[in-house]
Amino acid sequence: MSAHPSSAPARRRRLSWFPIVILLLGGVALAVLFLQPEMERNLLLFSSMAVLLVVGILNLLWFLITPRFSWRMKLAGLAVVAVLLAGLKFSVRVDGTARGTGLPRLAWRWSAKPPLLTTPTLSPAVPEAAPGDPARLAQAAEVPEFNGIARTGALPETTIAPDWTTSPPRELWRQAIGTGWSAFAVVGGRAYTQEQRGEDELVTCYDLLSGRLVWAHSDKAKFSQWQSGDGPHATPTVVDGKVFTYGGTGLLNCLDAATGQPVWQRSVLQENNLANLEWGISASPLVVDGLVIVTGGNTTGPVLFAYQTATGAPAWKAGNDRATYASPQLSTLAGKRVILC
Repeated sequence: MSAHPSSAPARRRRLSWFPIVILLLGGVALAVLFLQPEMERNLLLFSSMAVLLVVGILNLLWFLITPRFSWRMKLAGLAVVAVLLAGLKFSVRVDGTARGTGLPRLAWRWSAKPPLLTTPTLSPAVPEAAPGDPARLAQAAEVPEFNGIARTGALPETTIAPDWTTSPPRELWRQAIGTGWSAFAVVGGRAYTQEQRGEDELVTCYDLLSGRLVWAHSDKAKFSQWQSGDGPHATPTVVDGKVFTYGGTGLLNCLDAATGQPVWQRSVLQENNLANLEWGISASPLVVDGLVIVTGGNTTGPVLFAYQTATGAPAWKAGNDRATYASPQLSTLAGKRVILC
């Protein structure tokens, strides 16, 4: 008669099969993901986080549904989860991504943020002549657009020392710039890029040999997204003394390469009623045959827009789809010149 009361609590204390199975299945799913060497790193990490989230949600649901626990214990458990989530929300902030993985980089809300550069007060003006060192300038490769000349990713007639153990590269100068993902176009001893400083999106020109800021053009524009961060993404294109830039919000600028003075500007997305891409405009302008060609937005419609380089007047539109982040590429297929995008 006394055996039944003592065995019932033992049965209630016994671990349930459901959370054990869910944990085992979650472990198997993680193992399968990490055994896929061809899986892209960001996708792998996001998939792993999704598995952990599903495991956590299913076990929480089991905890709420199972009769093994009293409603008082279930409410206490829910309260603990709510307090933990609220504590995270009010004590932690997202500061971009962690080491380029696409996962959020967390920081305490009360921790200091890195100081932001302010917009330079330097007004566009005719810059000083390049430092008189023709030998050093002759060593500098010309990179007038994204991915090099003709966007081939190659530097012709350029020699780089392969053994950095015995002949390491030497830092010549260091210059702080604003946020963004733009690379540099280098022409005639000048290095051109795009950057974000506060609420201003800038096109900047630096002296290649000294790092000195030569001129800066500023627009009141800012693209911001927690994964891609703040600022522009595309690389300037320098052709015939002009700099063509495509900002993170779709501003297409044509500037004088020597002074930074604006020649013309178009707001491509706004003029064509196109939504921006999730991570912002990233494709660099392509200049060919007197036209500057840029990509569209996240709304189905033309994917390429061509403008006259001299005036900024629209020339043509092409395609009918959503644009992507890749820069347009001039190529020849079956004897015909085409633009790939």
